[in-house]
Amino acid sequence: MLLVIWSVPVLPAAIPDNCASDFEQARRLVNLLHLKATDLKDKYVSNARRPWDLRKHRINNVDIPDEAPTSTVTGSSLLEKLEDVYTKNRLFRLHILQVEKYQKELLSDPKPLSDGLKEIARKLSRHLHVLENALGCLDPMTRPSTSPSLPDMDHHGDYSKKVYGWGVIVRLIEWLDEVKIVLAPRKFKK
Repeated sequence: MLLVIWSVPVLPAAIPDNCASDFEQARRLVNLLHLKATDLKDKYVSNARRPWDLRKHRINNVDIPDEAPTSTVTGSSLLEKLEDVYTKNRLFRLHILQVEKYQKELLSDPKPLSDGLKEIARKLSRHLHVLENALGCLDPMTRPSTSPSLPDMDHHGDYSKKVYGWGVIVRLIEWLDEVKIVLAPRKFKK
């Protein structure tokens, strides 16, 4: 059976002038988050006892644990995409906090990774606030969705906890790349 997927690019909608500063601030935070997450990924690999095992998981994405959030942004309109970004932001923050908890269990000196994970969690929180403003600016009637919950995780072994943390960081970076596209500058409405 041959499955053909038809893809039509969707051009971004214009953003009202009064929302431009919120979008600019959101873009700056995403760029900063991407930088911090990439730095954290490098630290994560260097702290692993067998870094080559973790690198293998980046080459073959199917090996990233299912519990790690997806890196896609869904929605057909800018508003729907921003709502998805908002929800995934909250979800990634929960996962980052879980990874931090695991690192405290696994490492004798978790401070280098723990500090980076805490910083990313803080920046994700700040990004949530900016997204709330942008959503309210686009549609004052929009209320961000309720908070997602972590899936049931069954990470009993040290290795599965490390791979889970690696997967969350890799997917976060991929997701931030997608968010950059959603927040890309476009001609604003006059």
